[in-house]
This record gives sequence, structure tokens and C-alpha cells, in this order.
Amino acid sequence: MSSSFTDHSSYVICEMSSGPNPLWATGTAERPILTASFTLILRGPRTAARGYDFRTLHCKVSPFDNTYIADSLPARIDRVLKSGEQQTDQQLQVFIPFDAARLARIEELRKVGDLRLRLDCELLFDELVDVGQIEEFGRQVPIWALKQHFTAQGQITINLSRSDWVDRVLPQTGYGQIHLFELPVVPLDRIAALGVAFKALKEAQEQHKNGHYNGTVISCRQALDSVLTARGEAVINGQKQPIPVLSESWKQRLGQSTYEWLNDALGALNRPGNEIAHQHRNFDQFESQMILMLTTTLLAYAARAPQVGKM
Repeated sequence: MSSSFTDHSSYVICEMSSGPNPLWATGTAERPILTASFTLILRGPRTAARGYDFRTLHCKVSPFDNTYIADSLPARIDRVLKSGEQQTDQQLQVFIPFDAARLARIEELRKVGDLRLRLDCELLFDELVDVGQIEEFGRQVPIWALKQHFTAQGQITINLSRSDWVDRVLPQTGYGQIHLFELPVVPLDRIAALGVAFKALKEAQEQHKNGHYNGTVISCRQALDSVLTARGEAVINGQKQPIPVLSESWKQRLGQSTYEWLNDALGALNRPGNEIAHQHRNFDQFESQMILMLTTTLLAYAARAPQVGKM
């Protein structure tokens, strides 16, 4: 995509275009930054003895032509061109600070499809007048006087395929990942059932990253089903119904009180997956994130819990 900027006489002074991979991410999960890369063609004014001082470019970002969601930092150009001059390969990087809430809004609007961002841009430049020359280091150097400040408007759209956004850009922001601080390495080799559970959790994380939130909850249910292998009973709506529970063998590992607490917690998390199967409920991004985080935390705790006896 490309965009043009004109001066007060409608003369095109700048053409901005994006390449095949115009967008990537830097920063941290707490403060992600999207970086857009552009190539500029800059032109000096048509009037003799004049110059343009191209200063900065600033963009307001809107996903899918909706309201503005972010502002870029001013990108410095710092290029002076006199009448008749042209710069054809000026490279420019535009840094756009984001946060988790804004990325979640983009994901909500994207609806698991391709990404589309519209950038409404302002180009700041000064018109200069050549008022003479001085000799410096053995050559004549023009003296410029400021005539007027100007702002030119332009608009450019960045289109990114779903695979590029999900696989190449979004992971660099830390969005959609579950962070468990100071969590020890889980000894899956000691508990075969949890190996199945954590394989399902890995699939759940992929589902969440791709915006398939119901799929995330279903994968979490599969992870829980791999450890809730026994059957118990509970009174639901006044009737006794079978429910999945932890095997009695977990009591030897965890002890009675911890077993009861973990069994109740895992059983409560298992119910949202049943809601999808039986009530056709749709989960949103926040619910998906919370269920994935809690399931991961509880299963990791189960794997790391002190062993009271042998299973």
C-alpha cells in the first residue's frame, strides 16, 4: 500500500509505501510496541531558491476503519531538500506503543481473520528560503531562513495475513501467553497422566493465540479429563448426578485436605467445557485466558505438590 502527501500547491512532496513485511513487534509483554516500516520518496519544492525541511511523521492507528486505538511516536525524518532535488530511498520506522487491552480489542475485531490497520498520518515539514551562501571548509554552503511551518495529511493501510500476525508478530508482544512466575519445572516423567494434560494445555494455548476461545476451553477440559479419571456423585438441581473426580490414589500423594481442595478446584474448572458441549455457550477472550491460566496453574501445582505416599 502507498500514500501521498502534498504541499500547499497540491504538489506531491512525499510518497510513502510499505514493503511485504511491514509490521513486527518489539518491547515487552507489559509494554509491547508495534513497528511499521516504510520507504519514502521525498521531493524538494518546485519554486527556485526554496527548500523543504522534512521533520517528523506521526500516525493515528485505527483497526478495521474503527475509532483510533493508538498513536505512534513521532518518527524523525530530518532531511532537507532544495528545489529540484529528490530522495528516493528514505527508510522510516514508525513505533506504535500498545498494551494488552488494545491488542485484545484488535483480536476481537479481527475475528480470527487477517489483520487490517489504517494509519492516518501527519507529515511535518518547513518551507525554507535560500538567503545566501557562506564559505565553509573550502566550499559554498547555502544559508536557509525559515519561511513557514506546514502539515500534510496522508493515509496508508497495512494488511497482514492471519498467519503472519499470529505466528510472526503477535507472539513477540507476549499477548495470549500464560505467565506463571517462579513456577518450577514440572516433572512430567513422574506422572504419565499429567503428560497428557500438559499436551492438551499446549494445544489450548495455540487455540487461544489463534482466537478460538471455545477451542481453548475444550482443550482445557481434555487436560482436566486426563486426571479426573474416577467417578463420583454430586447433587445438581436436586438430583444426584455422576461427576468426574480425582482418583483415590491422589490422596496418597497429596494428603486428604489437599486432595479435597484440588479435586473441588479441578472439578469447578471442568464444568465450563461441559457448558460448551451441552449448552453451546461461546466464551470470550478474557474467559478463555482465565480458564487457561487457572487450569495450567492447578495442574502445575498437582505435579509439583510434595509426595506424601506412593501413587
